[in-house]
Amino acid sequence: MSAHAGAVSTQVAVIGGGLTGVSAAIAAARLGARTTLIQDRPVLGGNSSSEVRMHICGGASGHHRFGRETGIIEELRLENAYRNPFDRPPLWDWLLWESVRREPALTLWLNTRAGEQVELSADGAITHVLCRQAHTEKSFWLQADLFIDCSGDGEVAMRAGAEFRMGREARSEFGEESAPEKPDHAVLASSLMFEARDVGRPVPFHPPSWAKDFPGDQDLPFRHHALPRLAQGTGLGKGFWWIEFGGWQDTIGEDEAIRDELVAILFGVWDHLKNHGDHGMENWVLDWIGAVPGKRESRRFLGDYILCQRDIEKQTLFPDRVAYGGWPIDLHPPEGIFSPEPPCDQRQAADFYSIPLRSLYSKNVPNLLFAGRNLSASHVALGSTRVMGTCALVGQAAGTAAAMAVARGLRPREFAEHHVHHLQQQLLRDDCYIIGLRREDPGDLAPKSHITASSVRALEERTGEERVPVPPAVVQGFVASESRIAQAAVFLLSSSGSPARARLRLYRSQSLKHFRPEELLAEAEVLAPAGEPGWVTAQLDAPLQPGSFYFLELEPRDPLFWFASAEELPGTQTARWQETGERWQRRRGTFRFQLSPVHRLYRPDWVVSGIARPEEEPNLWLSEAGLPQWLEFEFGEPTLLSEVTFLFDTDLGQQFISTTPATCVKGYRLDRWASSHWQPVLEERENHQRLRRHRFSPVTSHRYRLTVLETWGAPPGRPEARIYEVRLYGTPVG
Repeated sequence: MSAHAGAVSTQVAVIGGGLTGVSAAIAAARLGARTTLIQDRPVLGGNSSSEVRMHICGGASGHHRFGRETGIIEELRLENAYRNPFDRPPLWDWLLWESVRREPALTLWLNTRAGEQVELSADGAITHVLCRQAHTEKSFWLQADLFIDCSGDGEVAMRAGAEFRMGREARSEFGEESAPEKPDHAVLASSLMFEARDVGRPVPFHPPSWAKDFPGDQDLPFRHHALPRLAQGTGLGKGFWWIEFGGWQDTIGEDEAIRDELVAILFGVWDHLKNHGDHGMENWVLDWIGAVPGKRESRRFLGDYILCQRDIEKQTLFPDRVAYGGWPIDLHPPEGIFSPEPPCDQRQAADFYSIPLRSLYSKNVPNLLFAGRNLSASHVALGSTRVMGTCALVGQAAGTAAAMAVARGLRPREFAEHHVHHLQQQLLRDDCYIIGLRREDPGDLAPKSHITASSVRALEERTGEERVPVPPAVVQGFVASESRIAQAAVFLLSSSGSPARARLRLYRSQSLKHFRPEELLAEAEVLAPAGEPGWVTAQLDAPLQPGSFYFLELEPRDPLFWFASAEELPGTQTARWQETGERWQRRRGTFRFQLSPVHRLYRPDWVVSGIARPEEEPNLWLSEAGLPQWLEFEFGEPTLLSEVTFLFDTDLGQQFISTTPATCVKGYRLDRWASSHWQPVLEERENHQRLRRHRFSPVTSHRYRLTVLETWGAPPGRPEARIYEVRLYGTPVG
């Protein structure tokens, strides 16, 4: 290795400024590691940026409930919803830029390519990477203890000699049903996005001579492009993801040619919409066309473990798990838009799956991690892990691991062998979800207090106007909080002119997520009213076990409706019987039901459970309607506090956030009891974040109260407090 005078020296170097790299760099810097982020584009965000404009998808897809990613990506998305409510891509670019620039330990280089030259030590570790910032004509060697390649294509990792793959593995290698019989070089194709708008008057479109020709709808089989289904207001944002090409090409070496072909395809699709058939597009114009393809796949680097289809579908629970995914295994034909097949084949896993740390570092370059779509996974598994929400989680895990490893003077494999538990706990403290793990925090005093609340919401759903047809049979699951049930009431309406008969059954089950009736506890005949809907009460005298899972199954004798709300009530689950697959299919929302005696499931002590989102149990305190509402923490002796952390409910069931979620706490106050009155410690009136940390001058009391003053909306007519976690830091005075 040659010496490089004036080299830029850092502890953690992050290559690539997409959401993966942004999350990795912020995570490393916040833990005190001197971090440098290198991005070869003028803006951050990668496929989510204004240059590409892809949706941020992730774990809240399909039937998964409460699956949206938290941690740094949630912080960024909530900030965007608050400051950029129309979700304009250029504003998102600058919000990311600001978030990176805000970190004092983080240095950002935009328009800077890394990887033209890479130098290694005798043991194969990366020592220096040549970086060039084109428009300033600056070149410098970047030296770092650890490198994280989040660039997608992975030029730095490739030039360092990291082992990688491109293309599809044979079905036999990992026993993957979705893989081809023989290996080949095909990858997931790239897309080019566009935006369009209605200008209120007819506007002709004259396609260029080089545009592709799609004269009839039969030339776009399975590619839905009906305007009423896709337009939002007077604009069509994000275009059509199925404008795809390049799966049989080299998505690195032929990227420019792929882009040119995608532009010709895009103009051809627009010509089809404007000039071939009635698509309602007479008044529409193209408002923006991407110049950078959204790339789904190129190199995949090899770690100590290769994630595969089995791990996703069987939900392998890795001991070194540091992130999770929930997007379907989403494979597209390599021919893209020219394939006569549907544009995607999605296999939805039954539950979230875990991603191990061993898939985030190189098996043969000792100081290299990678994150994002280039992680260690098979082509089939990449069909799920590649989406940006998941990539951001993986990036935060890699950045956190890098900072913790550097602080201990360790390389990734050494760190993984001895410090996975510490990494997992740090990620949990930073509001990342890890399947099945609880936060362990000896410094948190909240679990040592006696916790009370102003009120606790009943386990029931009283509102909702959606009429759900029954048949087929449907179920409403819930977690019991009482030791018995006397009655259950359901809100029904006959779909004919006479009352409709049905059978209401109460089952015990092992899970809300995978409904398998194990024990029939009680059943009763019910009669749905005709004309006007109403509550129908059934006698179901049965013992229950608090904390166990139960289902009310409604089996109709005559057609009827069970009314439901769109609210995703934690600790509940609805499903309906699928005749074709002969199985229960989870559905969104909550059926209107009431239990007697009343079950108070949403206890205040959930805020110290160590799990900050619903799994099957709710893991949150939920008050009755009406604000203000409060939680009180009482200690047996005077206790000094100097720091608190709150995690609020931001409706993790929403995949996309356009405004601050209605459930989010907006105004709150922390008070301490001062002999005869409550004395304010801190107050916030414009909160829009899920995770809030506050440090303040030490105060002492034996009672502290957190009062929720206002939310951003909450369900109609039901402003209520929703809190997942409260942490209190300080020391007992005595």
